[in-house]
Amino acid sequence: MKFHLGYLLILTALVLLNSSCVEKAKPASLQIIRVYTDYPKSFDVYSFRDFGRKEHIQVLLYHKSTDAIIKQINERKWQSGVDIVVFKNAMDLERLRSIGAITPPKSDTLFYQPILIDPYVFHFPFDTIPLFSSYSKVFRNDLVKIDPNAIRDEREWSNLIGGLIQKYPKVNPQKIYDKILRTDLLEKEGIKQLQIIPYSLVKGKMKITFPDQYNKGTVGKIGGMAIVKQAKYSANARILYKYCLQKWWRKKLAAKLKLFPFVDEMKDNLSNTLLYNEVIKNWEFIKKVQKP
Repeated sequence: MKFHLGYLLILTALVLLNSSCVEKAKPASLQIIRVYTDYPKSFDVYSFRDFGRKEHIQVLLYHKSTDAIIKQINERKWQSGVDIVVFKNAMDLERLRSIGAITPPKSDTLFYQPILIDPYVFHFPFDTIPLFSSYSKVFRNDLVKIDPNAIRDEREWSNLIGGLIQKYPKVNPQKIYDKILRTDLLEKEGIKQLQIIPYSLVKGKMKITFPDQYNKGTVGKIGGMAIVKQAKYSANARILYKYCLQKWWRKKLAAKLKLFPFVDEMKDNLSNTLLYNEVIKNWEFIKKVQKP
């Protein structure tokens, strides 16, 4: 009996010792955040390297098309695997907001965080002097042929026309729509064709002009970040959201993607191209002037 009791005590001690060792060897839970974006692969995890080092949170970055990301969030809900989205076009963030899929970190803030601007520029043929250096000149001229080119997508149109309506409140919205978003017919020979394209599509040494460069600034497509309402790692998402509010981070990212950061031009006293940073908060009015 004594032998069995001693053996039992030894066995119990070994089990407790083994359990203690296993507990000590158990790894700490990994802090992560899952970010989905429609920006190109040049927007990579290294863009968040300093954040990871500071907060000890690993950023998992996934690249997909805009529609694929929205579909994933809308259909899978809590199981979507998405904590934060970073889209090239704020109009697509508005699509997420309309289905109740994103939430601001505070109730009194904008539903997303503007980060980057992709301005619309005027492109002229190589043998043409850019006589039209502002949207105002385009509005006043009835003979120039405007080719919208890369802005045939409705969401692209809304960025351009919405910004122009806010920028030129005295100009008839229908006139803006007809002038910018329709290709006019040439009435006289010798009038050169003008294209309005996003700066990101400029390749090589195309002859471009930034509209109203020395006035209010050119209208731009604003890209931004939003927190998914059903994010699994919502606490980490709020930490990253706050981190990305820093201007130095935006400027660094903009330089990497060859775009422009969303900043306050007056405070930053920018000496280069000025951009019209007015955020379109309600796009319903745009539908009134869009033709079917």
